Amino acid sequence: MLGLRDQYEQLWASLISILVEQGVIRNDLNEDLLRIIGLGALNWVSTWYKEDGTHTLEEIGDFIWSFLMAGLVTSPATKKAPAKKKVAATKKAPVKKKVAATKKTPVKKKSTTKKKSV
Repeated sequence: MLGLRDQYEQLWASLISILVEQGVIRNDLNEDLLRIIGLGALNWVSTWYKEDGTHTLEEIGDFIWSFLMAGLVTSPATKKAPAKKKVAATKKAPVKKKVAATKKTPVKKKSTTKKKSV
C-alpha cells in the first residue's frame, strides 16, 4: 500500500515539476508544499462530501478548477462583482450605538465645618 502511495505522490511531483518548467505554474512556489497541501485538500473531500449535501461533485470540481486557474486573491484586472451566496442569510445582532462621552463638571463639596461668628 505504501508503494502505491509513493508512486501516486511521485506522479503528482513529476506533473507539478513539468508544469513549472513549462511556465503553467509559477516558479516561485515550493513544489513539495504545493503537492502536499493540494493532495491533502483533494483527499479530504471524501471525508466531508455527502451525496445529499450542500454541494454537488460538479460544483466542487468547478470550484477546485476555478481556484487553481484564477487563485484566491483578486487583482484589479480580475476583480468581478461579488458572487451571490447560496447560504441563507443569518440575522445579525443589533449594533449598539456608541454614546459620545460627556465631560462631567466637578461638584463643589459643602464644607462640614461651621464658620465661627465674630
